[in-house]
Amino acid sequence: MEEKMENYKTSVDTMFRLGSDASIPNTDAKHAIILLGSIFNYAKDQVNVFCDNAKKEIFDDEFLANAIRNAVTRGVTVRFILQRQRLDSSTVADILEKYPRDLISIKHYSGEINNLRHFTESDEKAFRVEIDHDGATALGCANNSTVAKTYRKLFNILWDASDVFAPQHEMITVCGN
Repeated sequence: MEEKMENYKTSVDTMFRLGSDASIPNTDAKHAIILLGSIFNYAKDQVNVFCDNAKKEIFDDEFLANAIRNAVTRGVTVRFILQRQRLDSSTVADILEKYPRDLISIKHYSGEINNLRHFTESDEKAFRVEIDHDGATALGCANNSTVAKTYRKLFNILWDASDVFAPQHEMITVCGN
């Protein structure tokens, strides 16, 4: 990991370890991986993720993949709501297959959402919210219960309005002689 990323990772980890209420900027995909990884690493009870399709460029990164696996192994409940009927991350698919649904589950929200940003919330205190859907620009915090509780309430509303995830599979045609 290059020095800039290592410094960012150290700073984010320190903020989570100390329970800082300072904002954490997230300006690219590597930052997203580090910030999300810290959210999963420090979670004690629950992590909720509202996203497009769990992009493999983010969720299949080794650091984040291990953080998700470790959280579920520690008994942290992980819930995903996808806006698309396609799960992009093989890591998330693998974890879904190996762990019970009371620990990790996924739903699909097909409703119309205007200007709702993707977000991750943990333990009603930590969060990451995207500012720009096209990039990985976001803002996070290790300890802001006012904001995190708002995202938890919103996530629960979306969860209740979502359907059980049934991924779309490509049709494969086999031709015989």
